[in-house]
Amino acid sequence: NDNFPGNVVTITGPYANLVTNETDFILQWNAVQEATLYRIQVIDNLTTEVLEEVTTENTAINYSFSEGDLSWQVRAERNDEITLYTANQLLVDTTVPNIPILLTPENETTLSSTAVTFTWDRTLIIGSTEIDSLYIYQDKSLNDLIEKQQVTSDYNTTLTDNNTYYWRMQSFDAAGNESSESSVFSFTIN
Repeated sequence: NDNFPGNVVTITGPYANLVTNETDFILQWNAVQEATLYRIQVIDNLTTEVLEEVTTENTAINYSFSEGDLSWQVRAERNDEITLYTANQLLVDTTVPNIPILLTPENETTLSSTAVTFTWDRTLIIGSTEIDSLYIYQDKSLNDLIEKQQVTSDYNTTLTDNNTYYWRMQSFDAAGNESSESSVFSFTIN
């Protein structure tokens, strides 16, 4: 291996650009011939600060990430020779989204139109992409689901008159976190 610095360390896990709510991983890479040591760095992508640096003779380590937009990189070393780092990014998001606050239709109101606009409020949390789910039921026990939509802004739908409806919301994020369910509002269309 005359050109040791020309070797490339191939990362085998976790995969690049992972968005997750997990913190514990086995960082793995393929061996480089004649490497005596591997140097691993964890970097905060927002500040480019190296958060931690560890070395190992193995091709895998157990690592617990903190929450954040992070990268981890590994290079091979042999005596005073080193390869370039190979890096993977990941977003660790363990924070549950906020619970949506229902606005309209207000609870226990009567509407005269079958065209209904649903509005709510929720404060976003920095991290992975968040989305809200709207659930509309035709019974108080919330068993008869008549409509479910993933929504990012006010939602319009047409319902039938002479019925009472019940609605609630819940928020989810791309890392797999989910909020508690919102309160349940009812409204009647006459």
